[in-house]
Amino acid sequence: MAIGQLTGLEMSEKSRRFQRPKLCWRIQEYHRGIKQFVGIERAQVDSSKGQRNHIRFLVLGAFLALERYRFRTGLRRFEAEIGLTRSAVHAYLENPCTS
Repeated sequence: MAIGQLTGLEMSEKSRRFQRPKLCWRIQEYHRGIKQFVGIERAQVDSSKGQRNHIRFLVLGAFLALERYRFRTGLRRFEAEIGLTRSAVHAYLENPCTS
């Protein structure tokens, strides 16, 4: 084999190495998003099991809702969060819950 020619396996390894940073960046974006825009640090739970359950169900659901809204509207995360917060406050002021 001439120098510079790669086998299919070598090419596959090379392409995986180039895709890994993209995946890592997406994971970092996810973690930054849940920290900044969902309020994961403000969760007030006593046990570690309670923390895990809170993170799994509420925070992930809120983050996915924010991302879905963001993709539908084409807004950046900060703009999407403000838009959702404003509409939620407006809806609450129109019909406040007393419970």
